[in-house]
Amino acid sequence: MQTPHFCLFLAIGALVSWGQLAHARTVAVVHPPSADPMLVETVARVHGELLAVGLAVQDVERETNWDEAQARAWVLQLRQRERVDAVISVAEQGRPPLVDVWVFESSAREVHVTRVSLQANTENAPEKLAIRAIDVLRSTFLELDMQTQRHTASSEPDVEPERTQLPSSADHNTGLGISAGIATLTGVNGVGPAVMPMVRVDVAVNPDWTFQAAAAAFGTQPNIDAAPYGAQIEQSYAVLGARYRFYLASDWRPFVALGAGILSTSVKGRAELPGQPQNEELRSLLIEASLGADWHPFDDYYFTLASHVHVAAPSANVVIIDSVVATTGRPNLALTLSFGAWL
Repeated sequence: MQTPHFCLFLAIGALVSWGQLAHARTVAVVHPPSADPMLVETVARVHGELLAVGLAVQDVERETNWDEAQARAWVLQLRQRERVDAVISVAEQGRPPLVDVWVFESSAREVHVTRVSLQANTENAPEKLAIRAIDVLRSTFLELDMQTQRHTASSEPDVEPERTQLPSSADHNTGLGISAGIATLTGVNGVGPAVMPMVRVDVAVNPDWTFQAAAAAFGTQPNIDAAPYGAQIEQSYAVLGARYRFYLASDWRPFVALGAGILSTSVKGRAELPGQPQNEELRSLLIEASLGADWHPFDDYYFTLASHVHVAAPSANVVIIDSVVATTGRPNLALTLSFGAWL
């Protein structure tokens, strides 16, 4: 088949399939908070034009004014929540208004964005804006359909078009994450802080939920003194759990987490002669509750800062001359800082 005929075949096929695919697509129309008559009329005409070409329409209310710096993240969150194929938003900055057309590809990290604007004092501006916005929407859908058919019909790999990449903070890849850092562990009943290295493995099952395994050990050993006796406390822990991350239109993702594991406590006694020091080891069931945040300054790389509360059963008591001078695990407080990457 000659190249011109092949291109004509693809174009005709895409045009024929448009009427069928339109019914399967949903477009979100974002209603601005302003009651300006021109804005209201523009949104209404966009809604009507979408229905006229056979697209399903999802109305979305926006409570705040359009923020250009956070627009992409907000639209991505809308796409994830409503499962739409495109978003049309009307911005209040221009007069006549500005209309942005966002069309998503199959990947949540790829989107085509086109801004539709008119000259000032254009007659019938809402009607013309709506018509142009729908033309942009249809042409973008048609282009994506042609790319799909060309990829199916040809055995040669397609050259990927230039795309707009959404920030990694909005929706990083699901998969395996490895991170390492430091942890501080402090008892609230007489056991001083210990600093130890820690590692964590994250398994992200979707943009919100992550399973994780963390461990910290081989740290400093705080002292407890009650002259002429004393003790050194060595602790380590391992925890399995899950965390839920909250969406923010920035590089930060706050989270809460809950896990369970094992706390290992070693008490090394110290005594002046003729006293006899004793050493004890105890392994306890550990419950961990956490609050923290991930910061994504670069794609696939992240810092994590979190605070933790540990409750162990049984707790470990430090006994000197038949008196309990310190207790660890009821509760312990931990602070972790780590750096990681998604593989």
